[in-house]
Amino acid sequence: MRKLFGIFLVIFLFVIVFNLSREIWNSYQSIKEISKTEEELDKLQKEQEKLKAQLDFRKSDFFVEEQARDKLGFSKPGEEAIIIKDESLLTKPGTSEERNLPNWRRWLSLFCESC
Repeated sequence: MRKLFGIFLVIFLFVIVFNLSREIWNSYQSIKEISKTEEELDKLQKEQEKLKAQLDFRKSDFFVEEQARDKLGFSKPGEEAIIIKDESLLTKPGTSEERNLPNWRRWLSLFCESC
C-alpha cells in the first residue's frame, strides 16, 4: 500500500511540475511577445510624429509659397520672375563623334585627355 501511494505521489508531483513548467514557458513567451509589440509601437509612434511634422510643414504658407515659386514660376506682386535657360543642360554630354568611338577609347579619353 505504501508503495502504491509513493508511485501515485511521484506521478502527481511529475504532473504538477510539468504543468507548472509549461505555464512558466507560456508566460515567458507572452512577455517576449509583449516586449516586441511595445518596441513596434514605439517605432510606429515615432514614425507618426515624423509624418505629422512633415504634414504640418507641408500645410504651412511657407511651403506652399516655395512650391509655387519653384515649380510653377509664380512670383509676388512687384517681383519679376527670371527664367534662365541653359542650353548646355539640354544637350547630352559628348559629341556625335565621341559616341561613335569604341567604349574603351571613350574611357581612355576620360582618364587621359591627351591620349
